[in-house]
Amino acid sequence: MFSGVFWLTAEAPGGVTTPKEASRPALLAQEHYASREIQTRCEGVIERRDRVKTCAVQRRKKLIDSLNYQQFLANMHEVMGWITAKLTVASDESYRDPTNLQGKTQKHQAFEAELSANKRRIDLVHAEGSKLVETRHYASEDISDKLSSLDSCWQGLVEASREKTLRLQQAYQALLFYRQCDDVSAWIDDVEVQLSSEDHGKDVTSANILLKKHQLLEEDTC
Repeated sequence: MFSGVFWLTAEAPGGVTTPKEASRPALLAQEHYASREIQTRCEGVIERRDRVKTCAVQRRKKLIDSLNYQQFLANMHEVMGWITAKLTVASDESYRDPTNLQGKTQKHQAFEAELSANKRRIDLVHAEGSKLVETRHYASEDISDKLSSLDSCWQGLVEASREKTLRLQQAYQALLFYRQCDDVSAWIDDVEVQLSSEDHGKDVTSANILLKKHQLLEEDTC
């Protein structure tokens, strides 16, 4: 049905034929009776092909943009989940229980080291999102909102960790103070026992010893 010199001979990816412009003049040069129609059809198909190529390029860009966006969302979800989990730890009030405060302090120091080590993860996700916004990604507004949320949550985590560090220090200082109070109370109990003693000495020697002990006691209470 079709002549062997027909110009629809070039095969595109996927097995779809596209115009082969190089063979078109040969057909028209034969002074074909339908040369005008052939010329019109040829130009129409070439125009459609060019539109398809343009659409293909545009779709490829959209697909790449979508892939980058989905990857950003996945990374954002991961770091936000991590921040949320760590915020729970940083916000607990375990410092109110004086039991094993030294161990709790050491554990929190390790926690702070973990935050510092993961700061790069946060920075990488932020840089990833900022790059998409700079390239005018179709989801730039949503990406910017998520970056703002990331900054806010990260800052909240850092501040909560600092607050816990301060509270642990205060709790340890209070623990030392209470221990000192207990020591002083025990000493006062001993002093009160000595002051309430009815032993005033049975002779000069014992009376002299008791007096010297009392003088030392008075010096301690000054």
